[in-house]
Amino acid sequence: MNDVFVECLVERKTSPFAAVIQGLVYALTGLCFLGGIFGISLLLLPAIGLALLAYFVFPNFYLEFEYSYLDKELSVDKIMKKQKRKHIETIDLSKMELMAICSSHELDSYKNRKDVKIVDYTSKIPDRKTYAIVYPANNQLQLIYIEPNEELIHAIKSVFPRKVISL
Repeated sequence: MNDVFVECLVERKTSPFAAVIQGLVYALTGLCFLGGIFGISLLLLPAIGLALLAYFVFPNFYLEFEYSYLDKELSVDKIMKKQKRKHIETIDLSKMELMAICSSHELDSYKNRKDVKIVDYTSKIPDRKTYAIVYPANNQLQLIYIEPNEELIHAIKSVFPRKVISL
């Protein structure tokens, strides 16, 4: 077996307002809960709603993406708050049209089209080197933005040398 397995982990930059919003929601939840216990029982409903909001929405503020390459497939997983893992997408790289660095002119014709869906699995840090994969999925063309390391780029380029354009 000559299968190559490469993993790459990318942490998404969190918004500076995320901690402020979390603090406000936690404080408001606590106040509503205490108010509901000590007097106004109608405040228990907003306390429960805010607690559910904190449980289901706040883990999406702290994201990591894990790219796993094995046997011509790139699997993308989302890790929320370093606790929960969710499989997002499996990309069959034999169907990809092109993979290039985002500043490449080969992608200009795809970026200007209206029917292209953009999917972003990057850290959103401006100085990082990001790549775009042009991939047909569900009768629609997708531009999938990833932030691979050199080992992942080399592994994909060794199998698809004409489809991968790197500097």
